[in-house]
Order: sequence, then C-alpha cells, then structure tokens
Amino acid sequence: DVSYGEDKSKVRKDHGPENLSVLKRCTMNLLKADTKTKAGIKGKRAKAGWNRDYMMEMLNGK
Repeated sequence: DVSYGEDKSKVRKDHGPENLSVLKRCTMNLLKADTKTKAGIKGKRAKAGWNRDYMMEMLNGK
C-alpha cells in the first residue's frame, strides 16, 4: 500500500482496481524475490525504472 500510494489512486471504475491490485502484487513478489540487490522495495522499483537490464533480469527470474 505504501510503496505504490494506493490511497491516492483514482482508479475506481469497473475492474480497474482489481486489475491494478493483481499487477501490483505480482511486481511486489518479483521485487521481494530479488536477493542480489541490497535495497528496499522503493530502491528496487527505481532501479528497475532506470535500468532496463535489471528490469529484464527480474522479469526473467535470474
């Protein structure tokens, strides 16, 4: 909740909130599974946003 600012989210129609919740849960699981990087969730999210190789490494599960 804190990492993604869900309290500020404006998504309220149809299946939007549920869909975003599933995506956020998946990304949180990927971030938590990364044991190579010594950073918090916020730092790992930032690194994945800045570094495409790191993001692809996380998505591929390496």
